[in-house]
Amino acid sequence: DARLKWPNDVLMDGRKVAGILAETAFADTRISHVAVGIGINVNHDRQDLPEAVFPGATSLYLATGRLTSRGYLAATVYNHLDRWYGLFCQKRCDEILASGRARSATLGHTVEVLAGEGTWQGVAMDLDSDGALLVRAEDGGLRRVIASDVSIRQAWKR
Repeated sequence: DARLKWPNDVLMDGRKVAGILAETAFADTRISHVAVGIGINVNHDRQDLPEAVFPGATSLYLATGRLTSRGYLAATVYNHLDRWYGLFCQKRCDEILASGRARSATLGHTVEVLAGEGTWQGVAMDLDSDGALLVRAEDGGLRRVIASDVSIRQAWKR
């Protein structure tokens, strides 16, 4: 039961099993290309992910008790990315966002936003149409948080 911690972590049992980074290049106002990097802890054992060095980390093996073929996993990830890309090309981003909302480990929780203007807290309420996180700040206002501008900590995990 993997969950998404906005903006780029995948959690299993509340622990980070994977991270995803995407860099987008634009030509005028159009996306030229997107480079996606995905790191997955696959068959790591506890000694491979010591808590002192990798706090909050896990692996597919530790979360499921089963070894995973890296080739099979790579093919599965590619096929799923291809499916999501197809939805994106068909301008069905609402379906992508709905899936992200359904799998979110962030929405509904208090988050600490570490941004250029300082640190502030609020409750993660929703994803905007472009994937930005909508956070209800302590003053009651709804603020858009863009992934490239911040680091998010879930206050309830500290």
